Amino acid sequence: MKDVRRRWRGLKAFGLAAFATACLTCAPLTAKAGLIGGVGGGSASVDEPTEWCVGDNRPISYWEYDGWNGTQNEPMSGPLTRYSVECNAGGTAHRDFLVGLNSIDQSASRTDPSGVTSRPAGTYYFNKDGLMQTGLVRCEDGSLRYFDLETGAMVTNQWHNEYEAVWYYFGADGTAVSGWQSIGGDKYYFYPESHDMAYGRVQIDGKNYFLNTPGANADGRMQHSGWFYDSIYGKWSYATSDGELLTGWHNLDGTWYYFNESGVMLTGWINDSGTWYYTNASGAMVTGWLNIGGTWFYLDGSGAMAANSWRSLGGSWYWFGDSGAMATGWFLAGDSWYYASGSGAMATGWLSNGGTWYWLGGSGAMASNSWANVGGVWYWFDDSGAMATGWRQVGGAWYYFSGSGAMTHDAWVGDYYLKSSGAMATNAWVGSYYVGEDGKWIPGYGLVWYKNGSDVYHTHKCRTVGKDAKGYSQISIQEAQRRGASRECKNCQQIG
Repeated sequence: MKDVRRRWRGLKAFGLAAFATACLTCAPLTAKAGLIGGVGGGSASVDEPTEWCVGDNRPISYWEYDGWNGTQNEPMSGPLTRYSVECNAGGTAHRDFLVGLNSIDQSASRTDPSGVTSRPAGTYYFNKDGLMQTGLVRCEDGSLRYFDLETGAMVTNQWHNEYEAVWYYFGADGTAVSGWQSIGGDKYYFYPESHDMAYGRVQIDGKNYFLNTPGANADGRMQHSGWFYDSIYGKWSYATSDGELLTGWHNLDGTWYYFNESGVMLTGWINDSGTWYYTNASGAMVTGWLNIGGTWFYLDGSGAMAANSWRSLGGSWYWFGDSGAMATGWFLAGDSWYYASGSGAMATGWLSNGGTWYWLGGSGAMASNSWANVGGVWYWFDDSGAMATGWRQVGGAWYYFSGSGAMTHDAWVGDYYLKSSGAMATNAWVGSYYVGEDGKWIPGYGLVWYKNGSDVYHTHKCRTVGKDAKGYSQISIQEAQRRGASRECKNCQQIG
C-alpha cells in the first residue's frame, strides 16, 4: 500500500536548539512535587503499546499532535499520545519523535476513534519517547515549567496553585521565578531551589520580612511602610518602606516600642540585656510608677525598672528589691534595716512599731546593738533594734534606762548608783555610801569607827580609813589601835 502522509507546515523548533537539547531528559515532577496527569500526561515509564497499526492494507487517515498525517486500515491500538508516529504498509510502525520543548504556531489536530482534538498554538514539552508532558516539569538546566493539564501548552506570566498554599509564578519565558519579584505592583519572594512562593515571617539575607500568610488575605505580598497585624498569630509588627521588619527598640511617633528578633512587637515585661522594661497592651513603653496586681514598680525615664536600688521621688526615698517591687514595712538594704510606710516612703527618726520604739536616724538605717545620742540624751538599741528600758548590760557594765529609754547617770536607782558615764558603780564609795561588787549599797557593811581625841577613823574589812583627799587619812587597824583609838560605833551611815 502506498504510504500517504503529510507533515504540518507550521511545526518548528522552540527556538534555541541547545535549550531544547538540554531538556532531552527532563521528566515531570513526581506526585509529591506536584505532577498532575491529563491529556497526554505521563512519563517515560509509560508502557509501550503492543502494536501501533492493525489493518488489512486498507488506508485510514489519522493526525498526530505534531502535525503528521497518516493512513491506516483500522484504528490504531494503544494511546494516541505519541508524536510523529506513522503506520507503514503491512501494519508496521514508524516513529520519528519530537523531544524537549517545541513551539507550534498554529492549531494542530488529530483524528482518533473518539473524534478530532485541537492543539492551540504554544510551547509543548515531549519526553524522550515523544510523550507530551503536562503539569510541573523540571529540566536539567534547573528551570521549572508548567504545562497546562488540558492543552499541554506551557504557561507564561501566570500564577499556578499546585496544592494548598503552594504557589508558583511563571515568567515570560515560562520558567518559574525565584528570589524577589515585583508582580502587579507588589513584591513577592520565591525560594531559590523549590521556586514556590514564601509566606509568613521569613528571614532573607539576615533581614526579617512578613509575607501575607495563608488565610483570608493569603497572597504572599510583602508588607511594607508601617504597622500591620498578623491575624494568624495575633501579633503586631512594623515594616520599613523596604519591607524590613523592625527589631529591638524603636521610637515611632514619639513612643517607644520593642520588637523581638522575629520582628514581633512585645507587650508586658521585657528583659533586654539584663534590664527589665514594661510595655502596655498597645506596646508603648511605660515610665514612672506602675502598679501590677497590687505591687508597685518604678520605671526610670529610660523605661528601665528600678531594682535593688534607692530612688528619691517627690521628696521621699523608696527602695525597690531584686524583683523591682517597692518595699513596705521592714526591709534589709545592704547591711542595714529600714522601714517604709504603706506608701513605700522610707521612715526616719523615731518609729513605734508593735509597741516597740526604734531609732532610724536621718539616713533611715535602724540603730542596732549601738548607742545613739538623740537631743543630748543617750539611748541603747539591742540587736533587734528595740530601744532599751530598765537594766541592761552593755560591754560588761550595767546601765539603767528610764521608761522613755533615756540613760540614767549621776543618780541613785534604788540601792545602785549610776556614774556620770551611766555605768553602775561597783566596789566603790559614793559619797558616804559604799557599793559592793554587785553594785548594791551595803549599809554599814564592815564599818567601825575609832576615835582618839580629835582624830576619827573608820575601817572597812582589812583597811582603816582616815582622813584622805576628802578630809580623812587611811591607816591600818593596828596603827589606829597603837595610837590609842577606841571603837566608837558600828554601822555608822555617815562620817563627821
